[in-house]
Amino acid sequence: MALGGSLALSACNSREWSEELASSANSPTAQAAATAAGADQSPTTTGSLTGDEAAESPTQTWEGAAQEKGAAPDSQLTITDVRSGWHEDEGYDRVVVEFAGQGTPGWMAPQWVDQATTPGKGDPISIEGQYILVITGTGAAAVPDAQTEYSGPTDITVDGTGIRAAHIDAPFEGEYQIVLGTDTQDFRIFTLDSPTRLVIDVLRNE
Repeated sequence: MALGGSLALSACNSREWSEELASSANSPTAQAAATAAGADQSPTTTGSLTGDEAAESPTQTWEGAAQEKGAAPDSQLTITDVRSGWHEDEGYDRVVVEFAGQGTPGWMAPQWVDQATTPGKGDPISIEGQYILVITGTGAAAVPDAQTEYSGPTDITVDGTGIRAAHIDAPFEGEYQIVLGTDTQDFRIFTLDSPTRLVIDVLRNE
């Protein structure tokens, strides 16, 4: 799983996110850490997905993926982790964004674009993939919790046949941005609880 580009951060943010590129969050070190933390990966799942993220999602449909969904009222969420993986037998790639804080994340209607840019500054984002999917998330805290805020790479190389790469921008005025470089345009978005997570799946190009 991986992410990329320069960030436009709100002045309220407690610190700048790391802007260095990571070759992959699926490195031996990352996977060893996930295993040590009790990751429950199914035989058909690779990457750094854990627990219910590594399980099939039979109740989630692919219809209506472009629709928006509002965040829970008074949500004040801080992004704490980003990870990805492949459901090879089930035929899709997955990116997961984990949160701490109050509420449930929402998202505006996802957009397919020719060029993604960073919020605020409008710098171009370079990302691998035939298509570019931009998801603007809602429900983020104006001032993220500095103790739990995500400080990992902003560019992630997923290297699947559905999702090629991912990029995440830190919250800006209560919204955060996820950019996916994909090789297909069939996707779905939903949330998981305990912990609070936003999940994005893209069908693999087989």
